Amino acid sequence: MNDNNGMSWTDDGCEAWRVRYHKEICHGLAQALSNEEFTDIKIIIDDKTFNCHRIVLSIMSPYFSAMFASGMKECQDGVVHLQNVESGAFEKILKFIYGGQDVIDTENVDSLLQAAVMLQIKCLQERCEEYMVGKLDPENSLGAWKLAQGHGCSCLAERAFQFILYYFEQIWKTEDFLAIDCDELLQIIDNNNLNIKSEELVCEAVMRWVHSNVDNRKKDLPRIFEKLRLPLIQPEYLIDVLEHNKLITHNQPCRDVLEEAKRYHLLPARRQEFVSPRMSFRNFGDFEEVVVCVGGTDDNSKTTQRVICYSEKRSKWFSLASMPHDPGVEFATCSYGNAIYISGGSTK
Repeated sequence: MNDNNGMSWTDDGCEAWRVRYHKEICHGLAQALSNEEFTDIKIIIDDKTFNCHRIVLSIMSPYFSAMFASGMKECQDGVVHLQNVESGAFEKILKFIYGGQDVIDTENVDSLLQAAVMLQIKCLQERCEEYMVGKLDPENSLGAWKLAQGHGCSCLAERAFQFILYYFEQIWKTEDFLAIDCDELLQIIDNNNLNIKSEELVCEAVMRWVHSNVDNRKKDLPRIFEKLRLPLIQPEYLIDVLEHNKLITHNQPCRDVLEEAKRYHLLPARRQEFVSPRMSFRNFGDFEEVVVCVGGTDDNSKTTQRVICYSEKRSKWFSLASMPHDPGVEFATCSYGNAIYISGGSTK
């Protein structure tokens, strides 16, 4: 499409003009803030005063919009004393609101996120969360998770928690791990997505957490032991380590969980009858529970040596190693531990 001057208004041209328009309006707003032109509200934080524009603050912040529409005395006087926001953080927030500046760095992101949540500046909150997700590491992920939970930042909380689960083998050795509370610890160790090489490592992490403040935390051991998957631990560890720990042996609920795991290992022939919430395999583990189909008939109604299994976790069928010979029909199967035994069979 051409205008009267012969200029082409293509989609690319419109987009370029939108970008130019946004730059111009942001520049104008930033100038109005810097020059304090047409200001109609003073925001006072501690001993610092910020001269602002109600309409600009209201557009970006439902918090200010509700305040200015309420008819409160402070608004009528044109002066608002803002609590629970640092003056340095608010100065950065004004640069973001008026000029769209990216004002976030590692030093101020925590205070900016808290202020953005309080002032209901959604786009700044999302930018802070995005920044923190990009900076997650084993040293800061627990702090980011707790901060996000405390301020209702669901995106950051979810991403930080998934990071904690995946890098748990590094995170449990940090000092921040010792500062989490019991409920947070349980939330981590009970998750099926916990990425660990063995359940022994979870026990080591738990006991490190308990011993860091043993007088106050030993009471939490029964709740914690309910979530430890002791049947999946090597029997040597159960006997040589856990059974020699007085915090465990002097606690009846913990002893009961330990005895359950010992029975599982002592009676492998009965494992298929063993039912316990502590027998669930992790999604990152070497094992998972499957349904196995042995033998049967093929499309031509002939018996087969095939063995297939179905993974409920992955919603998929897999082929296992075939039987060494075709048992025909009327054979029996039984499991012993993770092995399957076949007996009998007939070619009739």
